Amino acid sequence: MSEVRTESFARIDKFGISGHTCSPLGHLARRIDYEILPPTVDQSESQPVAIGFSQVRPSGSKLKSVAAFTLIEAIISLGVMVLFVSACMSAIVINQVSVRKAKEEAIAMDFLTKYVETIKALPFTSVVAGTPINSLWNGADGAPLIAIPANSSWVSINTAAYQTFYPDLFWFQNRSPQLQVTLTPNVIGGVTHDIEINVKISWDPPVSRGDRQQVQVDFFRTKDVPNL
Repeated sequence: MSEVRTESFARIDKFGISGHTCSPLGHLARRIDYEILPPTVDQSESQPVAIGFSQVRPSGSKLKSVAAFTLIEAIISLGVMVLFVSACMSAIVINQVSVRKAKEEAIAMDFLTKYVETIKALPFTSVVAGTPINSLWNGADGAPLIAIPANSSWVSINTAAYQTFYPDLFWFQNRSPQLQVTLTPNVIGGVTHDIEINVKISWDPPVSRGDRQQVQVDFFRTKDVPNL
């Protein structure tokens, strides 16, 4: 009776088999890696040891995994995006409001400058409430009436007369613009020596947020002196 070996391998050995192939593109070399599997023994039939081979996957190759977002990650990403868009929109709105405020303040200051310079040209004795600021704006013969309002009282300048006097007031027509003139005479020895004049204009802010906007001008109107 022949002796049957039941030896098993304690490790797996790898070796390569190289070969050559011919193709229309040229002579190609090819190498295939194999590993030695543990022997299998069929003791019932007393067959010799059988050694098998299997091809080994190259060490550099890996299975590709499919990446995806979870629901929580998607919700967090959406929330961050919403916050970012909201911040950008708020910055744009604030910038537009600031630009509008600056433009309106410039228009109001220019109006007050023209109004005040006209009052400065009046005779000293004519600087009183109710007096037209100029003979061209006295309301005669269809001319607009622009007069010094009652002392410390607010009057609307959202009128055709004031818009004729200063056309850029059209920008304030929906903002309730008002004018206030305060006259403070300085009396010395029973004689008015000079008059402190305070002129203010106020209007509603853009988008109706915050307090009313206001610009003012202060100046002195001194008594006319014929001879210096």
